Amino acid sequence: MFTGHSPRLNASMWFQTVLIVLTGVYIFIFKFFDAKKGILITYAMMFAAFVIQYSGINFKLFDSLRFELKYHLGRFFEMIPYATIGFSCAYYNVFEKVKEKRLFFIILFGLASIFLLKHSFINSASGFGYSDNNCLLLGFFVIGFAYLIPFEKLSQSVKDVLKFLTKYTLGIYCMHRIVAEFLKILLTKIGINIDSFILCIITYIIAFFVSFLMCKIPTKLSRELVD
Repeated sequence: MFTGHSPRLNASMWFQTVLIVLTGVYIFIFKFFDAKKGILITYAMMFAAFVIQYSGINFKLFDSLRFELKYHLGRFFEMIPYATIGFSCAYYNVFEKVKEKRLFFIILFGLASIFLLKHSFINSASGFGYSDNNCLLLGFFVIGFAYLIPFEKLSQSVKDVLKFLTKYTLGIYCMHRIVAEFLKILLTKIGINIDSFILCIITYIIAFFVSFLMCKIPTKLSRELVD
């Protein structure tokens, strides 16, 4: 259950396993190779991951395995490109370097994100969902957009509101799946068909409210679960 392999969880926490393994891989690379060679190796890994995905090797290798293995091994190759792009952005300070023209890049990244939500260039590889190149590009532009927003220029009162809202993020994240599943069952029972985006908003509000109440319970454990 800790690594997301439990069939009862339907592998909903698969990314924990992938993150643990990818972290180990990156530590190994940059422990035994200098930065220049390490960067070359990570880009070689990304290229290999693309080949493995879009040639169908990924699907052929893992599709016949039991679900807990198939899902995690397939996802591992899907996530290598995301890890490489994320590492590159951090290593080269990509978003920091464009801050001088912040407004231009906020608009550019925002428009690019909207465009990629509406239009797809390359479909997902057979059997796996995160191999879609749109997701990779969209992640880059969305993160860049969020990074460049000048939060430091907001008033202290607005910052306090944001701090209050984000305080319970972990609690919301930890319970959002069970809240959403309960809502879907309840709404189906009473014959209401709800838009998925609206469902996400309602899920956030309910999970936030529960997290807030848990923090009011006078025990250290309940507060630490969500704070």
